[in-house]
Parts: sequence; C-alpha cells; structure tokens
Amino acid sequence: MDAASHTNAGASSILLTEYGDDEGCFTFKHQMRNKEIRGNLLELQVSACGVSYLDLEMKNGKYKNLHGPLPHVLGYEITGRVCRIGEDVSRFSVGDSVAGFVPMDQAGGNGDFVTIAENCLVHKPNNVGCEDVTGAITAGIRGETALHSCSRLSAGDSILILDGGLFDQQISIQLALYRGLSVFTTITSKDTKIPASISEKAQVIDLTEQELSEAIIERTSGLGVDIILEAPSYFTERSISYQTSQIIKCLASQGTWITSRSVQIDPPASHVLLLKSAKISYLFEQTWVLSGSQQGRFLHLFKDLMQRLEQGDVSCHVDKTFKMDRISDAHAYFLANTAQKIVLLP
Repeated sequence: MDAASHTNAGASSILLTEYGDDEGCFTFKHQMRNKEIRGNLLELQVSACGVSYLDLEMKNGKYKNLHGPLPHVLGYEITGRVCRIGEDVSRFSVGDSVAGFVPMDQAGGNGDFVTIAENCLVHKPNNVGCEDVTGAITAGIRGETALHSCSRLSAGDSILILDGGLFDQQISIQLALYRGLSVFTTITSKDTKIPASISEKAQVIDLTEQELSEAIIERTSGLGVDIILEAPSYFTERSISYQTSQIIKCLASQGTWITSRSVQIDPPASHVLLLKSAKISYLFEQTWVLSGSQQGRFLHLFKDLMQRLEQGDVSCHVDKTFKMDRISDAHAYFLANTAQKIVLLP
C-alpha cells in the first residue's frame, strides 16, 4: 500500500504513558493518521529515529511543561520520506528524503509517521545512510550552536570540550577540528575510549593523572582556552562534576563557558569571571525549533551539519539499532553505553 495515497490507513506509535524509568512507561498504539496536512506542515514516513538524552529527560518529566497531558510520543531526531505536504511548503516535494529535528512540544518520531513543520527539516545527504544521519542530528545541532551561536569563533581559537568519551561531545570535537580550532578534551577514566581520528588531532587530558586547570594552564602557556563546552546536563547532573572555580580558571580573557545546566556562581569565582571579562552562555538546542524566531539561522546550521556529513568532515557511526517496539531496551542500552549511538527503526 502506498503511504502517500492511502491517507485513511492506520499508523503505529509508541506512546509515553507515565513518567519514570520503568519499562511500563510505554504503550504501543495503532491510530489513524491526520486526514489533512495544511499550511507549512509535512507528513513523513519515518525511516529512523534516534535515541538521545532529550528522550531520557522528557521520559523523566524534566520538560513535561512543554507539551500537554500524557500520552506523548518521544523521538526528536529523525530521517524519513515525505508523504504529503501542505499548500505553503516550498522547499520539499513528495518522495524527498529529509532529516528533521522535532520540537519537544509536539508528537515525535517514535512511530510510522510524523507531522512536522517545514522549518524543522533539511534534505538528507544521498551518500550517508538514514541511521548515521539520524544519529548525528541532536549532537550535531548542539555542536553547531555552541560554535556559531554561543561563541564568536576565529581561526586558531582554542576550545576545551569536556568529557570526550561521550558520543555527543565527540561530534562537537569533529566540528571544532574542521573549523580549525585548537581542541582539548578530557577523560575521567583509563577505560574511556576515544576514536583515533579524534585522539590524533585533539589534545586529550587524562584527569586521573592531572588536575584540569593545571593541565590547561600548562598546555596553553598560562593563557587558558577561549571556549569551554560542557557535556549535556543529563550527563553532568548524574556522574560528571567539575568545580566552578576550576572551569573559570581554565578560561582565557574574554572567554566563553557554554553549559546546559543551572549554574550559580558566588564570590570569589564570580569576581574572577569579571576580571577576565568572560561570560557564561546557556545552550539548549531545542530552542531553535521551539521558538518561531531565527529560523533562517537554524536552517543554515542544520544544512551545514548535513554538508559536513556528506563531505566526510564529520562522521557518525551508529553502534546499535532496535525496533521501535523495543524502545525500553533501547533506552536501557543508551544509559549503559553513553559513548555509543542508538537508533530506532520502524
């Protein structure tokens, strides 16, 4: 049956029915598709849907105010094929292969079909598979935002990307290396594995051997780094912790500390931040699609990410795939393997 022509056919979705970590949080449901696709909306048949920390945070109720009462469909990084388009859609046609970043205030891609606005989509590179493109979306948009929106880049600037063992941080490292930045990253265990393509180009600091600020001051001849990018708050709030004073000490004059967690800075650390004319920049990548403003800037960053994937400047290798109906297993695997990328398939 052709998905585009039989619009009355049903579709399956995985619904989040309660918040928490239990396997019973999800329900499989067969429901009718939207009868009409109007305006700037498109209907996609989902090819792949990534599992990211955003799914886990929504599942735990952190962002429950962004959508109505449960049930809710998770899945915010997707690739798929355009089935139907609204009358105002201008950049896509039926049959196009696309990549999308779904706003957290609407139903996501954990199902057969998803309805999404045109300004959340870009064309998928033809030479990169759906799984690998899907896996790079959230981490890639986060990295692009950190480098081009949260900070002002110049060739030769230095950046410290904390916790290089995390998949999300490794995508940011690749983007920073492509932009010509001098990249430092950290590991907190001898068992942490970093791909050779990264460790050969970035300076890896083993925090089991040397204190963070001491290592940065030594490697930058006392100047510090221009940018510090923390890992997503989901990880920093659970297992990874850096003292505020240590991070500020690593910043160069006019430097930028990019974080996704709530930070309270008290004297004397706040005074040091002042003396350096440094700043804190908050990063929540979903802001691009939750807000109706600056869509042109977002699409520019999203398209650039697709170009980096297409040209091989950034690579994403999905480590494991699960069928949609095994979403609880996928989430459990993600929690146990934060250095790997997990993708769900219909």
